[in-house]
Amino acid sequence: MNLHSMTMVLALLATSSAQAGADLSWLGGDWCGEREGVQNEEHWSSARAGLMLGWHRDTRDGKLAGFEFMRISDDSDGVRFHAQPGGAPETIFPATKQAPGLIVFEQPGHDFPKRVTYRREEDGRLFARIDDGTDTGPSMEWTWSRCPSATK
Repeated sequence: MNLHSMTMVLALLATSSAQAGADLSWLGGDWCGEREGVQNEEHWSSARAGLMLGWHRDTRDGKLAGFEFMRISDDSDGVRFHAQPGGAPETIFPATKQAPGLIVFEQPGHDFPKRVTYRREEDGRLFARIDDGTDTGPSMEWTWSRCPSATK
């Protein structure tokens, strides 16, 4: 194979790979749960144009306990999680592992968390974990079900 042919094959592979993108449809939707007396909500848009938008809200006793703006981008820089807890400047976590119903993002240079994991459970619930980049160190975990459609 000559250099021109090899370049064309590599270009086609890169294009088809970029068009395929990450399938994170399992993450989309409205998720609710409770952790240590705090009501949690996490909402993710569908993926469109290489972007999913998300937000998270925690309430305790009817009062705001925390919030976060999030997005997952899928572009020429790869699949990345952009976190803005409390509206702070973003921290970017590149995806390091992807499988059906699982995505892991890591940013070793960040203080905490260093790793963010989302996994769809067999029973349909959504599991999320943030940690120090290890399986045994400091971490926080949540498991959410689909939010009820009626709100009060």
